[in-house]
Amino acid sequence: MQALPWTTAADSTQPQYLTARMPEDTFTEQLPDATVLFSGIHNFLSLAEKLDPSEVVELLAQYRLLASPPMLENGSGKLQFTSESLVAVFTNTRQAVFAGLALALAAQQFRGWLAQRFFGRGLPCFSIGIGLHCGDVALLRLGPVQSTDTTPIGEAVNIAARLQAATGVLGWTLAASSATLARAGEGIQTGAQTLWGVRGNLPSVDALEIIGLATPAKNDLQGMSSLTAYAFKINTAVKLNSEVTAQVAKNALDARVSFLKAQGLNPAAMPVRLKGYRIIQKIGSGGMAEVYLAERQSDGLRIVLKILDGHGKNASEQLAHLVQEYALLSTITHPHVIRIYDQGFTHDHAYIAMEYFERGDLRQLFGPEMTQKRVLGIITEVARALQAIHKQGIVHRDIKPENIMQRVDGSVALADFGIAKSVLQAHGACPMKTHLPDHQRMGTPYYLSPEQASGKTITAQSDLYSLGVMMFEMLAGQRPFIAESLDMLLAQHLHASTPPLPAAHAYLQPIVNRLMQKDLALRYACAQDLLTDLDQF
Repeated sequence: MQALPWTTAADSTQPQYLTARMPEDTFTEQLPDATVLFSGIHNFLSLAEKLDPSEVVELLAQYRLLASPPMLENGSGKLQFTSESLVAVFTNTRQAVFAGLALALAAQQFRGWLAQRFFGRGLPCFSIGIGLHCGDVALLRLGPVQSTDTTPIGEAVNIAARLQAATGVLGWTLAASSATLARAGEGIQTGAQTLWGVRGNLPSVDALEIIGLATPAKNDLQGMSSLTAYAFKINTAVKLNSEVTAQVAKNALDARVSFLKAQGLNPAAMPVRLKGYRIIQKIGSGGMAEVYLAERQSDGLRIVLKILDGHGKNASEQLAHLVQEYALLSTITHPHVIRIYDQGFTHDHAYIAMEYFERGDLRQLFGPEMTQKRVLGIITEVARALQAIHKQGIVHRDIKPENIMQRVDGSVALADFGIAKSVLQAHGACPMKTHLPDHQRMGTPYYLSPEQASGKTITAQSDLYSLGVMMFEMLAGQRPFIAESLDMLLAQHLHASTPPLPAAHAYLQPIVNRLMQKDLALRYACAQDLLTDLDQF
């Protein structure tokens, strides 16, 4: 048998493999402690499928024309494009973040060009994702010494790429590691936060969503004045891109469902399977999602999975609610607020993984165990939870016993943020009142605040009214208002006085009355005021 060119005659019977040798003209430059920006077009293949090759080239050329200046103007001399991806390396972390925000604005401009250039072609939505991480970077140059083309390599590049991929799952525009944000300085607004598990041997990353610039942003970098002056435009561009990204994820889910139906399969009847989780049983369903008890395979922890199958009549709206619920909860870490572990999208489902309460909700505790001491303890813990969410600008809008969960240690946690809204801004100890963009009646009628009942502005005080109704029920053993029709019930919330508590609890009447005041000026202004009064008992 004749030896193959890359084998030796003495060992020609054994399989041999070529070993690549580093070319002699290879050059590697080390950049210690750099910041990597990795950006990519989420749905590039879907775009490319609608265009002929020359149009794809034109599209990429125009995108690079708009995407390059934000990198170069913010100090990146190391910039590489690879089809739909962009990698830039910065020696200054703050400039890298500004470059990412400016890139979001460039993406908005490109979206306008795309709509004009290919008008009527039915192109899919365009969105980008940006990952930011800091660490050691090596710049590898393959080719002649005079070549200026380099390829960034290293763990920092890989993690930035994973964070970029995460934006497509989370519905974010910019995802940065906590280490990166810590070095970026003041004036950068962040949103949701999650521990993102990256694949391979890379460590999990504490990822934060960058949502824009504060106004005015701290400006200690030369040439940044144009960015801070246009903070509103940048923040709007980031928000728009995030909304488009969430829609892209939804479209992918719809496409998968359509494919299954075309194959004669019923997606709704197929068993739910999520990688990393073992479904134990279905424990409920609502207007938005199915709820399952599951086990996390990595550690055996029992959790609750809220799963949206994506093929309902209002799937887009439901997906937006699910993403919003995760975004709201992921900003809060508090002992009396439900813990959230994960959010994700598969080909068939969108889901949130959250804390499981084996003792059930507060309604299960109603009865002889509901002593006055226990009531005061529960109301205090819920008030602390409300203080925490209101400080983050969140109104729950559905405070009731079924949404207060019991832990094994006897404490309670506020749960079910499915209709919660981020409508407030922190303002000292008490949050500032802000108008809701909609005037819908949201919540459970028995616990509805007067402003919810009448379709008026909803604030943090609306949650406190509902807490007052719940407190009355826990002490009296019955709800304060009962009626034969919904209209009559709403009328009582709007006009009826708070009924008296049983004699044994009469000294708590002033607290319940103040919680359930129809006049907002007389109601507790914030949860801290309630906690101050509760401390006296």
